[in-house]
Amino acid sequence: MKPAAKWLFTATGLTFAVIGVLAIVTEVHTGSTRRHGIVTLFGDNAVWIGQTCLLLAALPLSVWLPARWVGKALVLWWLALMAWLFGLLFLR
Repeated sequence: MKPAAKWLFTATGLTFAVIGVLAIVTEVHTGSTRRHGIVTLFGDNAVWIGQTCLLLAALPLSVWLPARWVGKALVLWWLALMAWLFGLLFLR
């Protein structure tokens, strides 16, 4: 992959990380959905979205891993994402 593409993926990951940290720190997150339009979350829900954004921010950074680690890292990331999304759903 060309370095310019790697830096684009890195910028995407950093954007997700900044959004996640802002949601955690301020406990407010505003997003847009197809069905409900603009939605603002407060408190615990905003913190949960912020933590999810931090988890999503890790995916684009996988372009910097050596080729032999990419498959294992993506499987680990996918398992962590599914555990985060569905584990909390079933524990509530």
